[in-house]
Amino acid sequence: MKKILFFFCFALSFIYNDAIAQLIQPDSTFTYVNGEGTFIRLGKGEGTVINILSTLQSGVQYGRLDSLSKKTNNSKMSLNLARISLTVNNDRHKVSAGMVTDFTGTSPILEGWIGYAVSKRAKLILGQKQTHTNNRLAMADERYAQTMGQTLAGKSNDGILYGGLMHNFVGSTREGGLFVETNFSINKMRIYPSLSVTTGEGQNFFSPQGNLGFKYGGRLD
Repeated sequence: MKKILFFFCFALSFIYNDAIAQLIQPDSTFTYVNGEGTFIRLGKGEGTVINILSTLQSGVQYGRLDSLSKKTNNSKMSLNLARISLTVNNDRHKVSAGMVTDFTGTSPILEGWIGYAVSKRAKLILGQKQTHTNNRLAMADERYAQTMGQTLAGKSNDGILYGGLMHNFVGSTREGGLFVETNFSINKMRIYPSLSVTTGEGQNFFSPQGNLGFKYGGRLD
């Protein structure tokens, strides 16, 4: 864990130094895209892009209990989801880093990774992120899956959703390890192969783990 945090902080500091130098450039832009977050482009020639995205999901419950001809009303408000995502890319130095914090889950760091673009069509990623070894539905964009979770086998007795698409998939789609993402074309067909070597412990990369071996996975889209 200490090594991963060290490399992550090193990548962020490396990008940060370049970003500070680019702030004074007149071609820097600040753009908000609905559903995608805020994009800060620091100098078009340098290729540094910072993406900040936040997710907030609230819940309201109203109920009435009728017992022995006595009616009791109750209402509850809850915060089901609160997350902040930060992604930084620098095309000039071919490095990237990302972190997703979860203020409502059991793990405060949902994602934390650093990446290096070996070439235009191959990228190495080290850390915890969504893994390609899950089915396509589990890999769907969580910003939309979370709104669906309220109606897909989710149950709530206290204003907070338990089970369903949101909690079941969010906990299982992330693993920690080394990921390889590539893409290339054959004739008019686009192919996206990917490989991974992870701990197989799920969302537990930043916690102490026993030496239980590795999980090897691959995917071809």
